[in-house]
Amino acid sequence: MVNSVHPTGLFDNSAKDYQHITAHPLASAMGAEIRGVDLSDVSDDVMAEIEDALYRHKMIFFRDQEISFTDHENLILQLGEFGTDAYT
Repeated sequence: MVNSVHPTGLFDNSAKDYQHITAHPLASAMGAEIRGVDLSDVSDDVMAEIEDALYRHKMIFFRDQEISFTDHENLILQLGEFGTDAYT
């Protein structure tokens, strides 16, 4: 089980060892590229690590993924409901 970092906790963009994914910080300020995952088939354990990386790095990127709109939507819904925002 991944020990989640609460979104309002202390900010730390350094690399962290995960069992199922690899997170490569992209800048000192925020953001990381997530490698070693196929977003069309994400287990609960992998999703827990993705969520932890999102809270840790505040912004995450996945390169070269071939997923459908439905796969994308289902993946995002695993993180919570879609929000409503005045800007989007």
